[in-house]
Amino acid sequence: MPGPTGGTPGFVPAEVQLAAGGHSEERRLVTVLFADIAGFTPLAERLDAEDLMDVIDPLLARLGAIVAAHDGFVNKYAGDALLAVFGAPIAHEDDPERALRASLEMHGAVDALRARLPEEARGLALRVGVSSGHGVVRVRETEARMDYDVLGSSIIVAQRLESVAVPGTVYVAESTHRITEATFAFEPLGAFTLKGLDEPVRAWRLLGERRDAEPFDLPRIVGREAELAFLDDTVATLLEGRGSTLVIESEPGVGKTRLLQEARARAETRGVRWIQARCHSHRIATAYAPLARMVWAAAGIAGSHPAQVDSERVAGLAARLGLDEDAGLIGRLAGTHMADPRTHELAPEALRRDLHSAFVRFAAALASERPTIMAIEDVHWADSASLDLITEIAASGGPVPLALILTRRPETPARRALERATRLRLQPLGPGWIDELLTVILGDHPPAALAEVVGARWGGNPF
Repeated sequence: MPGPTGGTPGFVPAEVQLAAGGHSEERRLVTVLFADIAGFTPLAERLDAEDLMDVIDPLLARLGAIVAAHDGFVNKYAGDALLAVFGAPIAHEDDPERALRASLEMHGAVDALRARLPEEARGLALRVGVSSGHGVVRVRETEARMDYDVLGSSIIVAQRLESVAVPGTVYVAESTHRITEATFAFEPLGAFTLKGLDEPVRAWRLLGERRDAEPFDLPRIVGREAELAFLDDTVATLLEGRGSTLVIESEPGVGKTRLLQEARARAETRGVRWIQARCHSHRIATAYAPLARMVWAAAGIAGSHPAQVDSERVAGLAARLGLDEDAGLIGRLAGTHMADPRTHELAPEALRRDLHSAFVRFAAALASERPTIMAIEDVHWADSASLDLITEIAASGGPVPLALILTRRPETPARRALERATRLRLQPLGPGWIDELLTVILGDHPPAALAEVVGARWGGNPF
């Protein structure tokens, strides 16, 4: 059966072979997602094989497409299940998060598709298990076929967790929970004795993404003294009452997020309000997603808050900033259910203009209350509406202490207002920093052989 991302079994796409870099075997940190359709077996006993294909094929095709949207790889399909890998053959700094977001989106997709299925198939539900760990990935070629395989205990754990998961849920192994607990909300489930595993496995049920997520506390930053000094100067200018726009560019993995985390800690000790959001590749069609997160952060909205509480918090924030007239527009941009008939009566273009004007006033009001930095990561993935609004904020200027800090990849298409911003190009770390970086990570001076291997493989890119 053709796979949306993994290609046809027995065939390794050219882009996968390229990503493997010519290595027949390679050790990688991967996150494995195993998804299975609960209720499929009894359904198979009642339906003809062709009718069964009409039910299962659209479901699996949609699940595979979701994996592809999150840059994962479908390693294999097996009847009513699929095995997906994040982190191989292409790795990202947030592969465990991508796997969990894909899991949540899969459940939503199955719920949406269920209504279109025959009556006897509407009881189907999805179960998902997710686990992270080191594994060996390899392109395996024989006379008959070529496969891209992933070997490791994470595959077994993910599959076993899926087998005990309640239909409609995602069970997550401790390894994945530990990496993502700052970004997602979980319910502890205790330890499970799973078939084929000697030791009990602790697991959590994935509840959803946290709106109040904060970056991880990471080890001491290495090799970025000049860049941090530049950002310190940006904060000093802000405290003098002058705003600015800074664009930080680098290839993936060079350290944009880590630099921002360190800059944020320094800025907040000087009394600066720092609100931050990130654009995600899977949300590229979600209008204003990063700006909505800015409102959530400023209003203190967390993922566990019901919609009514969200609306009250946005209304209260608008009142505090003297923006009562804009409360409905700000709430609509933030995705709350605030009752303001005016926002529903406007024509699309008029609504867009009013939303943008309200948010620009909102940003200026925050800065007038307290020097403020709005940091948006990965704007190369921003939707077009967000890019338009970000550009308007950058162009608005004005005598308010508001700094806009954006991170992006170098190939991002130019926006005139953003091209006039100050640019900081983050370069890969030089070889001299390898020992220090490994010492920080390991807590001790690394063996010479390890430093040599890392130096040969990393190319100055810590990720």
